[in-house]
Order: sequence, then structure tokens, then C-alpha cells
Amino acid sequence: MVLKLGIWESLLSMLSYMKAACFPIAQEKDLESWLINRFGVRLYQRFFKTYTEKVWGMPCSEIATEWAA
Repeated sequence: MVLKLGIWESLLSMLSYMKAACFPIAQEKDLESWLINRFGVRLYQRFFKTYTEKVWGMPCSEIATEWAA
């Protein structure tokens, strides 16, 4: 996966993940904040957001965190 993303995108994704790990969103109120806390903003926007919204037919900000479990 790293080779397909490229060096720059992989580095930015890793930094985004590290930021999320060090400074998580305090209150996970929806699936969006749950995913960002575990994978970082960059990976969330690149992979999880569009896939999840396509599968469930609604924005991640409207899906409860219980669905993630």
C-alpha cells in the first residue's frame, strides 16, 4: 500500500496518524471522530469517508459511534 500511495502521501498519512494518536478528539460523538482518532484525518478522508458513506448512504458525521464497534 505504501508504494501505491507514494512516499509523500505515505509520510503525510503517517504524520496525520501520529497527530491523532497524540491529540485525539476528546469526545467521540460520531463515526467520523471515531475513525479520525484511530487512523488520522488524512487516511480517514482518503479511504474511510467515501467508502463508509457509499456503503451506508449517509455522512459519517451522522452515524453513531456504536456502529464502529
